[in-house]
Amino acid sequence: MKGWDLMRNYLNWTAILVFMCLSTGTWAVDYYVSVNGDDSNPGTFALPFASLEHALINVAGSGDTIYMRGGSYREQISTANISGTAGNPITIKAYLDEEVTLDGSEPLTGLGGTTWTREPGTDIYRTTINKDIWQLWVDGRMGVVARWPNVTMGHPCDPAQVEDDGRTPLAGTWWDRGTLADMANVHDATGLLVNDTTNHDLAAENVSFAGGTITLMFSKWTWQRDILTHDAGSNSLVYDPISNPDNSNRKGWFKIQHSNALDMPGEWYYDKTTGVVRVWCEDGQSPQGRDVRGKTMTCALKADTMRHVTIDGIHFFSCTIIATDASHVTLQNCTFSYLSRSRNMAISGVGDEGFAVWGDDNLIYNNVFRYFEITPSFTGGHRNRIENCLFHHGSFHGLYRDRRYETSCGDVGASAGTDSQGRLS
Repeated sequence: MKGWDLMRNYLNWTAILVFMCLSTGTWAVDYYVSVNGDDSNPGTFALPFASLEHALINVAGSGDTIYMRGGSYREQISTANISGTAGNPITIKAYLDEEVTLDGSEPLTGLGGTTWTREPGTDIYRTTINKDIWQLWVDGRMGVVARWPNVTMGHPCDPAQVEDDGRTPLAGTWWDRGTLADMANVHDATGLLVNDTTNHDLAAENVSFAGGTITLMFSKWTWQRDILTHDAGSNSLVYDPISNPDNSNRKGWFKIQHSNALDMPGEWYYDKTTGVVRVWCEDGQSPQGRDVRGKTMTCALKADTMRHVTIDGIHFFSCTIIATDASHVTLQNCTFSYLSRSRNMAISGVGDEGFAVWGDDNLIYNNVFRYFEITPSFTGGHRNRIENCLFHHGSFHGLYRDRRYETSCGDVGASAGTDSQGRLS
């Protein structure tokens, strides 16, 4: 009987433990995702899934961890709800020290751009693709959208060139106000803009910029509009009008992006009507056989509601995260590179989407945000914390403003500020 009593006690305690695990949701499972996996697999280490979307949306629950094996993944997840529970978050994590990248770009060879042709008498090459792009890289180096006026010194991803005060950009470099054109008139409700020829003469270019885009700043906010009319040799143009800009009584500054402005190494342009991509590589060589990639999506992970989720050790390249109703979300040890870029070149759509985690009790820890145009947003909410994060090389427009980094939040603790380029001080 003593043996039976021991067995009965063992069975009783086992049942209690099973009940406790089931009732508290602590029966956690580890799932694995690999570039060599298959979504029909069980998601084990030996037989991993192929996509984060399948693991996250169809399989994982509270307390589970999704380990991503090293490699590059193209994920475009959009869902209403991703939620763990208190004490049992859903965790998305790079496996050990393997490098995991969620990639929002595609090689142009996969978009039909397999052959590059040199334009006679130039170092400009062209190809044709079958999908819109609004950012481009050649061998990992970001191209500059063809613009007027030019920036003749430096590159927006290089270390800033500044005066001895450590803040003021050197004349002629990125973020120098002098590299932008000035308006001769205040905001006009019809979209009429007259260029001030004091520093830059638009008429002297003797080309039409109609059909391109114009980026304007009257005071605080940046606006981007299609150029409706412009004649070669004219200092006036008409753009798609802006309703109620932030300071309509101020003469602001602007720049133009157009294929006709492609006139120096490092620039490129995409014509959405013809699908033609034109590139002048920095080294003057052909793009043929090189890694030429274009941005084709904005968001790798978007959820209307996100609760008790941890994301750890992931590199987001040319894509971002958006959670507009988030709580108890932890984002740590991640890198966001080229996380936002406006849809220039008259591509349909209001614009790209930047990083956004809005809500309560969120922790943004030990991350890097770099090479972005739209400022990461941590809007509203309470008891949020941004700690030990580095923000650098923001505002690719080059519309320089001497300010500290703005989180635009209701109640956020931050461990450090940033300088005028969004670089941690």
